Amino acid sequence: MADCGCFGEAIKLTNWETFFKNLVLLPFAILLNYQSNRFIPVAPSHWEWGFTAFFALLLALLSVYSYRNLPMVDLMEFRTGTNIRERLSYSFDKDTPRFETLLIYTKDGKEYQFSMDNLPDSSYTFKDSRTREVGGRRSLSYIDFAVSDSAGDYITDSLLSISGPLFIATTPYSDFLGKRRIARLNSLYDTLLSKDIPMILLSGSGHQENIALKSGFGLKPAIYHTDKKTIYTINRSYGGVVYLYDAVVVSKWSTSGIPFRELDGLLLEDPELLAAKRRIREHLAVEFTAFALLVIIAAMRCFLRIFYKHKNDETGKEQEP
Repeated sequence: MADCGCFGEAIKLTNWETFFKNLVLLPFAILLNYQSNRFIPVAPSHWEWGFTAFFALLLALLSVYSYRNLPMVDLMEFRTGTNIRERLSYSFDKDTPRFETLLIYTKDGKEYQFSMDNLPDSSYTFKDSRTREVGGRRSLSYIDFAVSDSAGDYITDSLLSISGPLFIATTPYSDFLGKRRIARLNSLYDTLLSKDIPMILLSGSGHQENIALKSGFGLKPAIYHTDKKTIYTINRSYGGVVYLYDAVVVSKWSTSGIPFRELDGLLLEDPELLAAKRRIREHLAVEFTAFALLVIIAAMRCFLRIFYKHKNDETGKEQEP
């Protein structure tokens, strides 16, 4: 195992890094365990159960939202802004050229440059984008993206060589696509076909299951096969759509979240700017969620300090939590 997975895809630690992390945290855990009887309760036990249920409900709502739509933040290899063609063809040769996209923003009359991994907040105004060659050894991790047709022939290169927009619908299992999702995918396919924009579907099921999906439910996009793990990495929903432009991931949606009304505007918008906007929204979502949780915790703390006094069993005096 290359990493421990303690923090999912957010923070990757090697096994040795995890070991030393545990060595640092272990003394604090032991101290807290031996001092637990001396802690002053912050709330009556039935209140604590209520707070636990409240946060469990928040977690459940977030999980349901992520399941039905997309996670608030995409930390996987195919996140927005990823150049799949470049990631598949990278070399560790230090002489191999590497390119970086810079986004130019303005604020208070001054220009600022940002990379796709370090985007500003909404107070900045987008102006332009440029691509420059950068030196140094590549440090990109390996990604798996192998697509085959019904005959078993790989079409990955021809797929990623498509110039301009390409829409890829995804499903790990063919039976995950019910009539409602198929109807939405067919509607998207017809809309894109009228604009001469290709659309395919990547399925993790076998050839026979894909044939049944095509003939039994009238699915219009051509179906190709790839590994289920790759599909989960590309789009975390159980039926989603990915918008590529020159093999770069521009945006993603769940099947229920396909923006039919905004589609014309999205196709006219600069792909790099559109990808940057999505990354900014992800950053803002994380910041807003963290801020909201801190506000909720602070509000609960203030509420308890006002309405709850803990009585010391030895002295009989009331103590603030």
